Amino acid sequence: MFKKGNLILLVALLLLVGAYFFITNQDRKKGERTFKSELVEIDEAEATKLVINSAKNEQPLELNKVGDDWQVSLKDGSKVKAMPEVVSNTFKELQGIKTSQIVARTTAKWADYKVDDQGTKVQVFEGSNKALDIVLGKFDIDPASLQQQGQGGQFGGQSNPKFTSYVRLQGEDEIYSVSGFFEGLASQTADNYRDKQLFKSSSEDINQINFNYPDSAFQVILRDTVWMFANSTRNADQLKVAQYISNLATTNGSKFVEKPAGEPVVNVEVKAKDGSTTIFNAYALPKDESDEKATQNYAVSSNGLSNSYFDANASGLFTKLFVGKDNFKK
Repeated sequence: MFKKGNLILLVALLLLVGAYFFITNQDRKKGERTFKSELVEIDEAEATKLVINSAKNEQPLELNKVGDDWQVSLKDGSKVKAMPEVVSNTFKELQGIKTSQIVARTTAKWADYKVDDQGTKVQVFEGSNKALDIVLGKFDIDPASLQQQGQGGQFGGQSNPKFTSYVRLQGEDEIYSVSGFFEGLASQTADNYRDKQLFKSSSEDINQINFNYPDSAFQVILRDTVWMFANSTRNADQLKVAQYISNLATTNGSKFVEKPAGEPVVNVEVKAKDGSTTIFNAYALPKDESDEKATQNYAVSSNGLSNSYFDANASGLFTKLFVGKDNFKK
């Protein structure tokens, strides 16, 4: 028979064991209730608005769907068409957020994982319904994956660094770890979504190009199948004209600038057989008077892109578009 003292100890032990399993079970149930395997459930086809608010940018990035097209808002309040492939890539990146585990359940840890005001806030709307409201925080890199990458470079293998990012749904305390790198979303600006292609027509339809310069204007015209200088019986170099036209198809800007003051100093008109005309304008930008070696730079625009002016030096637009007559001589 158990002594009375031993019986009391046994009962106390059973109570402790029971309490342990009860608390553990409650925590497990709580975890099951709060853990979300899918944080992001959005459909680009249903989305009507996307807002990315990052501390790295002066103002939030805002995209709105108008009809079948996405538009991006600019600093001056105007809106221009966004490139659909870039918008789709953003949605795919957000849809790639898959939870691994909960790393913290308290607001005291928000700052550590940068899911407080330091984080990038992303909102997706479907009409008036807010389909996603998430904070993207800091990221970590697995050191072992970097070592593998170094070895891969040495021996010819391939390996990618492994990233873990931390996110939180607005209105909830839990911080989740997710596999992947989403810091790129924090650096996105309106310029990343804007169309940069200045020439939209088919190069095969071009039949006339007018180079309108103050002191040396000239034209090349397609007569039957031969490119000639206007008001002349002299043929242009066919290969050089073909090369210029071919380059138009890849005429893209890279760096946007504010709308310049004044009128264009030169322009080029590219006419097509259907009567449409693409006009490239160049505006002189102010020179840096403090730099004696500073050269004249220009802002280049196209009537095919509204509210779009590009730094000519950044992508060589001026020398590519505004060529001299000698460029087409044999």
